[in-house]
Amino acid sequence: MRINLGTIKCQSLWDPLGRELSYFLFPHSFSIDHYIRLFFVLYETCQWSLNNTLSLVHYMLENNVRAQKLFVRRKQRKWFFEIIINERIGREEFLNKLLKDGAENDLYLLSDFPELSVPLVRHYLSQVDQSVLISPENRASFLRYEPLTTEIFNEFLSLFQQIMMNKLKMFFNGFKNDLLMNN
Repeated sequence: MRINLGTIKCQSLWDPLGRELSYFLFPHSFSIDHYIRLFFVLYETCQWSLNNTLSLVHYMLENNVRAQKLFVRRKQRKWFFEIIINERIGREEFLNKLLKDGAENDLYLLSDFPELSVPLVRHYLSQVDQSVLISPENRASFLRYEPLTTEIFNEFLSLFQQIMMNKLKMFFNGFKNDLLMNN
């Protein structure tokens, strides 16, 4: 059996090999101190700080992202961003790990933290090979993580027009092909 570092498995009598846990389910009574202590037990004691920082962030934040409750989000911002990132790890160190190991799917998880998601979007877009064109749809999806400025709004409108023109062309080409086949 191969064990991946940075994964947590649940075993049971029915599944002795275990299945990978997607995220932690925390009780409502879980305090800010509990979040911080659990994070640092895994981060420092289990040495997830070396390679698996983003896995740990996923385990800790994924369920709260799904919750969509303002109280949960405020509590999350307090323990994760203000205490763990800013005070304990350091924003620059965490950003360096995020930019090194972060991926496109981390953007949604970190969308409540523009201090983290905006640099990740910009880094991700700068790393995309220039020979590969980013579709207007993909580019527009990245814009949702940027702060809404006049420049971003204008870029979004331009992309929206491109998307609509592409859809209209596809529709008319399909319509034209149908007409030719029916004649």
